[in-house]
Amino acid sequence: MSEQTIVVGWFNYLDRAQDVAQDLRALRNAGRVRYQNVAIVEHHADGKVSMKDMEDVEATEGTLFGALTGGLIGLLISGPPGAVAGAASGAATGGVVASLLDFGFSTHFLEEIKRRLRSDSSAIVVLLDDDENLDELNATLNRYGGTYRSSPVPVQMLEIYQSGPS
Repeated sequence: MSEQTIVVGWFNYLDRAQDVAQDLRALRNAGRVRYQNVAIVEHHADGKVSMKDMEDVEATEGTLFGALTGGLIGLLISGPPGAVAGAASGAATGGVVASLLDFGFSTHFLEEIKRRLRSDSSAIVVLLDDDENLDELNATLNRYGGTYRSSPVPVQMLEIYQSGPS
């Protein structure tokens, strides 16, 4: 396996990065592309900028996961009363932990992408598992009229992309 590769695609249309992300999910499900993370940055015409790191766990997802695991653990340890208490404490813990952790690209890295976007445009950032999938990704970006840059990512740089500056 080769080094991981990071690709940033830029689009002159707001919805294009979302369209590419949907295609990438389909390619991933078909086993044609392997990636670790995808993030979308959109600069709306009204000046608002949104960032969505597809691999980040949202607080609501963390709450649900915490409630389920806490409830199951409580049920196993002390039956139905333990399930209720476990679900409540698991939900609280899961929501807080998910809001504090960043499982995808660092916010700092996505802020840099955001800073460079023009109004009514979007960008997609993809961390491929290896460069063997690069041709498939490039073909997808070309179909949507994107301009893109790709670069192999040495292991040391992965830490910066994923955790931000110290």
